[in-house]
Amino acid sequence: MIQNIPPLFSLFAGMGLFLILLLGFRLLSFEMERKTEPLIQDDEVGKIELVLLNSFDEAKDVRSFVFAKANGKNFSPFKAGQFVSFQIGNDPRTLRSYSISSSPESPRSLQVSVKALPGGIGSNWMHSLKPGDKVRAFSPSGLFVDEEHPNSPKVYVAGGIGITPFVSMLLGRATGRDMADVALFYGMRTSKDMAFHDLLVFLSKRMPNFKYFPILSDPDSEWAGDRGFVTLPYINSKISFLPDHRFFFCGPPIMTDTIIASLNTLGIREDRIHTEKFVSPVTFDRSTLQSRKLNLTWNGTEVAYDGTETILEGLEKANISHPFACRVGVCGSCKCKVKGKFSMITDAGLTPEEKKSGLCLACVAFPEEDLEIQVT
Repeated sequence: MIQNIPPLFSLFAGMGLFLILLLGFRLLSFEMERKTEPLIQDDEVGKIELVLLNSFDEAKDVRSFVFAKANGKNFSPFKAGQFVSFQIGNDPRTLRSYSISSSPESPRSLQVSVKALPGGIGSNWMHSLKPGDKVRAFSPSGLFVDEEHPNSPKVYVAGGIGITPFVSMLLGRATGRDMADVALFYGMRTSKDMAFHDLLVFLSKRMPNFKYFPILSDPDSEWAGDRGFVTLPYINSKISFLPDHRFFFCGPPIMTDTIIASLNTLGIREDRIHTEKFVSPVTFDRSTLQSRKLNLTWNGTEVAYDGTETILEGLEKANISHPFACRVGVCGSCKCKVKGKFSMITDAGLTPEEKKSGLCLACVAFPEEDLEIQVT
């Protein structure tokens, strides 16, 4: 026989059930928010600490390195085609920049691929790293990106280790957001030098708008593909490019400069030609420079310049801290307004608008007369 339940008990029981349901809905809400909240992004300024997760060979003397952030956070969003500048060893001024070769859709880690060069301070140091090693680096940066032109057909031209930014671009395209046609021309000497070849063949079979054209200049007898060099006639033999095509070049100047010069004679607009040129300190001979004695005025502070240093090095010699993040002329961190004559060995770190306005990249610029420098 069911006894009458006291009203006060019923009240407390009802309130308890309500609280349990409220707690359940709140926990469900927390879970839904956890699943839909944006990934934790990097909020650090300047250099960040990375840890090497893994490394593996891609081709002869080419090795890929997979890094995560040592603090466990995700990388800030980066664009396919950008690079990372690494501090080499313990010297904060010794930096080398390497293009990212992984998809921008994977924020928990990123990969760079590096070719070991004879006498290369940066490349040989990178090849000495072991999983678990920690390094210092700047966040991804760079202007060599193609996502700003999603509807334009594209021609990628790569030579040697210049293939790396295009691998990132193609992996980003695999998401299906860019449906424009793209053709990759990849020139190498031998089949042993071809990094990412199997991956590129794989992507070309599964991406209907992507065509892959590898060519070897010194192939072995087993190579059944094209032989020779990447030239404009070779490109024309494979595709018919139109005025709305955009061209992206990353490779040795002996290859890229010749093709770009040919495109210029055909009337291809300059804003449709994009290049990535890293200036390695190993390959640049300063003995060819004229030693100068002059004055540099930096934000009103005047210092003496004597020698063949870059503008950045001249300022640092005078204990002036001018911003930088790559020291090879590609990130744009050191750009400044300059009054006076100077020369630069690359302008890759400047946008077309900045080039027209005459901005200077202090890390790859050399003064030719007294200069007045103003940080932008």
